[in-house]
Amino acid sequence: MTTISTLTTAQIAALSTAAIASLTTADIASLTTAQIPVLSTAQLAVLGSAQMAALTSAQMGVLTTQQMANLSTMQVAALSTAAIKGLNTADAVALTTAQAAVLTGAQVAAIGTAAMAAFEVADLAVLTTAAVAGLTTAQAVAMESQQFAALSTAQIAALNAQVIGKLATADIAALSTGQMVALTTAQIAALTSVQVGAITTGQMANLTAAQIAALTTAAIKGLNTADAVALTTAQAAVLTSAQVAALSTAAIARLETADLAALTTTAVKGISSAQIAAMTTGQVAALTTAQVAALAAATVQKITTAGIAALSIAQVAAMTTAQVNGLSSAQVAAMTTAQIAGLTTGQIAALSTGALVGLESADLVALTTAAAAALTSAQVAAIGTASFSRIEAVDIAALTTTAIRGLTSGQMATLGTAQVAALSTGQIAALNAAAVAKITTAAIAALSTAQVAAMTTAQVAALTSGQVAALSTAQVANLTTAQVAALAA
Repeated sequence: MTTISTLTTAQIAALSTAAIASLTTADIASLTTAQIPVLSTAQLAVLGSAQMAALTSAQMGVLTTQQMANLSTMQVAALSTAAIKGLNTADAVALTTAQAAVLTGAQVAAIGTAAMAAFEVADLAVLTTAAVAGLTTAQAVAMESQQFAALSTAQIAALNAQVIGKLATADIAALSTGQMVALTTAQIAALTSVQVGAITTGQMANLTAAQIAALTTAAIKGLNTADAVALTTAQAAVLTSAQVAALSTAAIARLETADLAALTTTAVKGISSAQIAAMTTGQVAALTTAQVAALAAATVQKITTAGIAALSIAQVAAMTTAQVNGLSSAQVAAMTTAQIAGLTTGQIAALSTGALVGLESADLVALTTAAAAALTSAQVAAIGTASFSRIEAVDIAALTTTAIRGLTSGQMATLGTAQVAALSTGQIAALNAAAVAKITTAAIAALSTAQVAAMTTAQVAALTSGQVAALSTAQVANLTTAQVAALAA
């Protein structure tokens, strides 16, 4: 039995359109790759949808550009996904916009990467959203930036999220602000850090709050310094603590103060030690009191000394006891007298002995009596002798008897007569004997008879000969028999 495939190309070309129209699907499928190219546009035009559906990928691959360009939209729509895989680059270029408009998602997905990369922008622009949804990641990698730039916002929104994740940085940068805004949250969530780094400042500034919130922590690591500046306060307000933590130190150092102030207290908890150390004094000063209180104690420890000094009294007062407890001696030393004076009794009590080493002379003068009353014996002992020498009489009088026990010999030696005279009888009795031995002779002489009478026998026994010699007759006259016995011992 003779089949259509045995006819010569000349014979095929000589067949009438009626004969071509009568061919079965099996006949169509049996046509050779040599016979297909000789079919005239008139012969091809009579092929029905069933006949077109019978074409193979090999047959599709040999269609001439003229043949392709003359196929009807019905014929293109009838092509099977198996057949359309054979579409070559020349035929992809030859496609008309009318033909492209009828392609289905399945057909688009079947097109080879080289053919898809050859699509003209006008043809891409007419693809239905359903067809665009068929684009594969492999096709996306092969396509050019101008092809993506030609897509409508509706088409962009229809792209598979995995396709978005495969766009080159040049593709991302080529998208219009309208196209960027059209990206769904699922598509935004598919972006990589490299892609985020390619986003232009114009694109970044136009992203919606929902889109910003959809960025993964892995992606937001790519935020560059220019885009950090471009962030709006509305965008900053939706950042999560995980997103904030993922920002590079360079990016966070470029956040505008208004944007930092817009961060939620939850988001602020994400600021790391490295990030806070990179922030400028202006940025630290821009934090609200609620934001300051929300910072992790470990983060507060890394605020620069300049940053500490730039804090307002209200910001310092907002610090939690855990944050205050973590302050270093250098940070305490950087605090202004106004900041020190604004510390609450709870904060004063929370200062570590290591931090109190940084307390300067002017700070001791600025200390309130309430703050002094909150000091512990260990804290008192930690204060430097030079600084302690500046403590005001009212403040030393406010120290508890427990705290006064922390007074060291070195500290006592620096106190003047007015400071020692301000001590209550209870405080005098609480001093350790070694400290009493360092009271200056002038201060000894200035003690009231009640203060002298309050001394313990251990304290009296510790008095030096110089101190005993400085005692006035009135003071000696008020010594108890036990105290006199201690002197004689």
